[in-house]
This record gives sequence, structure tokens and C-alpha cells, in this order.
Amino acid sequence: MSKENPFVFTRANCEVVSEFARSNSLLKQTMNSESHWNRITILNGTKYEKQMILELVVSSVYPHTLYPCMYREDDNDTFFLFKNGFAAVMSLCARKLYLVDPETNQNIELSITAQYVSASLFPLDPMNTLEEVIKKRIKRDKQLLDLRNLRGEPEMADLYCSLNCLTFWDILMQLKKKHMPTIHGWILSHNGITKVDVLDPISKYDVPLLDLRYNRITKDGYRKMNKSFQIGHLLLEGNPMVADFENTWEMVRFVKTRVRVSTLDFLNVDDDNRSLRCFPFPSYIIEPSFKSFVDHFMFHFFKKFEKDKVERKKLSLMYHEEASYSVSLFKSGPDPLTSSASDYLAMAVDSVDHNFICPGPARMIKKYDNILFGNLKLDWG
Repeated sequence: MSKENPFVFTRANCEVVSEFARSNSLLKQTMNSESHWNRITILNGTKYEKQMILELVVSSVYPHTLYPCMYREDDNDTFFLFKNGFAAVMSLCARKLYLVDPETNQNIELSITAQYVSASLFPLDPMNTLEEVIKKRIKRDKQLLDLRNLRGEPEMADLYCSLNCLTFWDILMQLKKKHMPTIHGWILSHNGITKVDVLDPISKYDVPLLDLRYNRITKDGYRKMNKSFQIGHLLLEGNPMVADFENTWEMVRFVKTRVRVSTLDFLNVDDDNRSLRCFPFPSYIIEPSFKSFVDHFMFHFFKKFEKDKVERKKLSLMYHEEASYSVSLFKSGPDPLTSSASDYLAMAVDSVDHNFICPGPARMIKKYDNILFGNLKLDWG
């Protein structure tokens, strides 16, 4: 036990210090109070990705609550501060202050400092701050809870935020009960979600809208979706799993093995209509707010050169020989776009919100994934 600070828990002394802490009611009371910040240090923590290490620590002590704040670097180590975490500390001590890196299977060593600094020096109230952020995200007129890119909120810069952890969902559901008992739409896009089983707390409700776009959900991850879900409209665009299907029909069948859903990415999938055999439409527009601009540009730019092969040749001259990427809009088959295809071109561009574009009479397909690298020759026929 350190003479400088009798409340430092390390790998070497954690058993002795934790036993002392259990018998010391004053220390237990202090660690569970608002008067001091406690500190957890991740040894050599700079080599780990911040969100990964925080999720690992918080998940390892569940169902005990640990809410990290003010994550910082300290030479090669990293650390965060927390309050009200005595039970979580005892749980980590039971693990001998070791966690296992899920990618390398190597041990990650921790140390803990109780009563690290007075709370008056860092007057941050994490629970109150989170509550105010959530209240701002409630859309009462539409009964929506819009949590898209929650980590992007300026107020969340020093607060832990991960929708991959049940601890965060426990807090979120308490706030939901307090401020908006009935929610018809959950907007959870752009949150790095990989573990769909953490959505279990909302599976007991009817969910007219569940927006999971642009997360990191894989096919294996989706298989953990709670089968009790009843979802009106499910949005999955932008997740890795979408690229694993050759057509819409395959994806619809896969999605419906886990949940009951009426609409998938703006497509009515209530029945088993075979007309859903259409082409995959992965989008490479990272920022959704650019979609309208990109679609208008694509429509007017390509329409200008759609008359015949001569006009299309002019278009090819606009591409730099050493360009890193090119994007093409085309219809299947050997014939170039013609003016008679304008209506279908407009239909394709208007369908930007869809993951999949069903082929119409002109079999027009909009492709953002037709990306050619370097000096590869472009096909203008």
C-alpha cells in the first residue's frame, strides 16, 4: 500500500487494499459520494482506441454502474475520472485489475486511485449533463427520440457515450421513463453500434420506427437481434451487413428471420413479393446532408451528356487521367443513355433514400459504387 496515498489500488496490492476498503466505511462512503473524483488508469493505454477501452471497462463491471468522464492521456498511460463507483471498483479488483483485449487476447492492466481530486476542481455533473442532452433530442410532436451521432454533441465531449453498453442503456431507459414514456421512433444512426443485443430494453415495445443506419452492424451481429421485436420501419443502410447480399430479396429474407418488420429501408416487405429481386445500392456518401446535393448534381451532369455516344465521349474528356476515383450513372445493356430515358433517370435519382433500386422498364440503375481506381479505363459505351 502506497504511503503517499493509502487508497491506490494496483495489480500488486489490489487484494489487500480492496479488503481494507470493504472494512473502511468512510472510504466506501467517499467513493460513492459526489465530493471527490476517483481515477482509473489504463497502463500503456495510448495504444488502445478510446471507445474500445471504455466499452471494455464499463462492460466488465456490469451490472454495476461506472460512468467514465474526462478521458485523458498521461505519457503512455490513459485515465478517466468517475464518481459513485465503489461496487465497480470491487468488481475490477476481483479481476485482479486485469482486462483482456478482445482483439489480441492480451492482458490490459489497470490501477485505481480513490479520492483522486476534489469534485470542486472539476464541477462536472455527468448525469445532469446527459439528461439535458437527451431532453434536447426529444421530438414530442413526432414522438421521436433522435440520438443520431450522440457523441458529436459538444456537451458530450468529456462524457462517456456508447450505445454498445447496457450501462448506458439502463441510464437512457430511466431518462425515457422520466421524460417521454411513449416513443414511436428511435433514431440511433451514426453511433458505432455493433452489439444489437443491447437493444433488448426497447424490444418489449412496439417500435414503429427503428433507424440503425450507418452503424457497424454485421450479419453475425444482427443474428443476436431479439426475436420479440415488432418493427414497423427498420433502417439498416450504411451497415457492413448490407454489402453481404447480392439482392434485396436475400437481405429481406435474412432480416425477417430475426424480427417482424413491415418496411425495410423504405421498401414494403410485408409480403414475400418476388419483385424485390433488385440490385444492391450501397452508398458511399459519408455525410447524409450531402445526399440532396450529390443527387441533383448526378442528375443534371449526366443528363447533359445522355443523347448519344458522341456526347458521352465528350463526357470522358472531363475526367483527369490520373484521377483517383470516377463515378458513373448508367443503365444495364449495351445502349447508351438516351433522352427517352430521362424519366427513368429522374426516377432513379429520386430514389436516393432507398438502399435498393428496383429495375424499371428501362432497367435504369443508379450506382454510387461504380468506383474505378487510378488509371483504369472507363467504359463509355
